[in-house]
Amino acid sequence: MSETVDLRQLLAIDIEAELRKLATAQLQGPWQLPAELVRRSLSAGARTVEVELGRASVRVRDDGAAIGRELLLALADLLDAGVQAERRHRALLALEEAGALALLALPALRPGRVEIVARSHGLVRRLECAGQGRANLSEGADPSGGRGTEFVVRGAELDPTRARTYLADVARFAPAAVRVDGTDISDGVRSYLARAELELPQFKLRGTVALAHRGEPARIWLLVHGVVSTHVGVTRAPCFEAVVELADKFAAGELTPAATAADLREAIAPALEAIVDAGVQLMLATGARSASLPATSQARVLHLLLQALRSRRRAAEVLALPVVPALVSRDERRWLAIESLPALARPEPAFALEPEQNPDDFALPGPPVLLLGTAERGILAELLQLRFRSPPPRGSEQMPISAALARGWRRLGQAFGGARRPLPDSALSPAERQFLATLRAAVRGGAGAPERVELCAGAGSPRVTGEPATLYLGREHPDVRAAIAAAETGEAWVFPACIALLAGSGMPGTASRATWVRTWHRLLQGR
Repeated sequence: MSETVDLRQLLAIDIEAELRKLATAQLQGPWQLPAELVRRSLSAGARTVEVELGRASVRVRDDGAAIGRELLLALADLLDAGVQAERRHRALLALEEAGALALLALPALRPGRVEIVARSHGLVRRLECAGQGRANLSEGADPSGGRGTEFVVRGAELDPTRARTYLADVARFAPAAVRVDGTDISDGVRSYLARAELELPQFKLRGTVALAHRGEPARIWLLVHGVVSTHVGVTRAPCFEAVVELADKFAAGELTPAATAADLREAIAPALEAIVDAGVQLMLATGARSASLPATSQARVLHLLLQALRSRRRAAEVLALPVVPALVSRDERRWLAIESLPALARPEPAFALEPEQNPDDFALPGPPVLLLGTAERGILAELLQLRFRSPPPRGSEQMPISAALARGWRRLGQAFGGARRPLPDSALSPAERQFLATLRAAVRGGAGAPERVELCAGAGSPRVTGEPATLYLGREHPDVRAAIAAAETGEAWVFPACIALLAGSGMPGTASRATWVRTWHRLLQGR
């Protein structure tokens, strides 16, 4: 004889399993619950969200639209273990249909106590539930006339340290003030070099594009109701960051509350080019006011625009923009268009100084002297086949005869001995021998690259001279030592090492750059 099956008991089991399934899909652990409660507050239009984290407890208070009575009733049914299974099942479906995933997570985490106070239009509703006991929903007049919702959750195995770190990470771009234990964590992109609003109504996307003060990869942060859900790394694009809100896609039904991070990334794929173009337009707008920026910001914007030129984005506009700083006299600085540089670099290499070098230490020639860092010289050498040289030191007309003779002998010694005398292989360390062999292979076939590379004694600066053209490297020079150390970490670093050591006098071969690009693509895909 078969046993009688209690369908109500099976339905109750299914409800508990469904709650766990929903919580697992939405949360990696209880420490993410505060972030989901903040997301709920922001979706309700809150302008201020206060979060207080304690030992196994969280309090979230906002000034947004209060939770409606129907949702509170549904949540009360799910929290109350004594409610009939069929009714709890209807409550689960109601919350899921409303997209109230933060509310669904509460009963799934089995908290010790839940208190919710919702104020709106002169009414206050209060939901209280202790453990798996009876949930009580009350309603009355609210003399304060306030608006908003307050959650208090205790005993849900909340780790306050982990919750605080996670909140600071995912709520930093929130469109409202989010404070955790009194500290504002929603600084957004206010500290960035430049920013602009992003409006793409054709894709139902909005947000902000910004330029960071440092960094190389381009990133797009994807937000759902003001909280970061995932991000996308963009290859073959200059460095920028975009903060993109997808709430409008949810409102239009293009995405559902059950959407995964992969679904979000797929949803913005058609808009990627438009977002990147907005980033490049911000670079152009920032470059147009380059003269008013600090020197470090000027160099950063120039570097970003050269990245855009390398990826052939708005190339004509980038070439025509006057963003290259140049000295036309000791007291006058101008900004030149990139497209004007070839005229300064032919037939002889263009004069250039590092931005941190003091022009008073050099004899400035007639043509403008460009102020370019090593990386910028390398990109210009690659794209426009330009070559660069340093202006000569200031003349010795004011030096004593003995000092002038000493400097002349020193230069003569550097030209014919010491730093120009290649070291035999037997005098090199294994790391130096390996680096020298790798560097020789890397420069082979590059535009304007030297035919030979030699490591020499002393700390002489890297330079290309002689016939055939030879790159001489002083083994004790800081750049040389840094390049050797970098190359030991992987072959991908040989390309930037070449760029630094050649300093615009030539370019390495394409093979080493291909290795460098492949490595960066792998790093970006692994993020």
